Amino acid sequence: MIFLEKLKKRNRTLLEMHMGMAAFGLLCQAVGIWFVDRKGIYSLSLWLGILLAGLAAVHMYRSLDRSLGQGDRAVKLIFRDYLIRYVLFAAILLMIIVTGKLNPLAVFLGYMGLKVSALIQPFTHKLCNRIFQETDPVPEPIPEDGFEDGSEERMVPSGETEDLSAGRTDQSEETEDLSEEKKDLPAGEIELLEEKIDLSKEFEETGKEV
Repeated sequence: MIFLEKLKKRNRTLLEMHMGMAAFGLLCQAVGIWFVDRKGIYSLSLWLGILLAGLAAVHMYRSLDRSLGQGDRAVKLIFRDYLIRYVLFAAILLMIIVTGKLNPLAVFLGYMGLKVSALIQPFTHKLCNRIFQETDPVPEPIPEDGFEDGSEERMVPSGETEDLSAGRTDQSEETEDLSEEKKDLPAGEIELLEEKIDLSKEFEETGKEV
């Protein structure tokens, strides 16, 4: 189907987080609607919070994408963007409280879908695999000598070897720095950062095969 093909082209982690937010929103809608008097205001406020959470996830992903190649500045840039998101959300929430048009608690509840989606991402990941009829690749050990087909290792000019080694070293150091600092980040940012680190490690392993 065309719709599924378009979904497959999206960033998988971001898609899984958005699916988690939607599931959380439906659950809060189905349960919370019975405990409020102004049901329309509650629903509008809840889904506004879900929308803000979805936009925050997109901003989070782009922030990590920009910061990955920044070396030592990466964590500072990520933390700066983290503060920007929450300052903007606090300003929107304050405006809602002052105007009294919407339910600020429902908006906050919807925004918490950002945290919940990060926690249930392993489950949404399995669901996406079923929808797209995919399976996670099984890691295989890299052969010590030669290639899997038995052919000999190709000769690489010394200058190219040095360039590859230098690139792997820089990439490895950057990955270690991000791995060391990711424990200080919010849960949702850790999910996206881990995807970036995996790509860096894949590059490193590819260089080793050469």
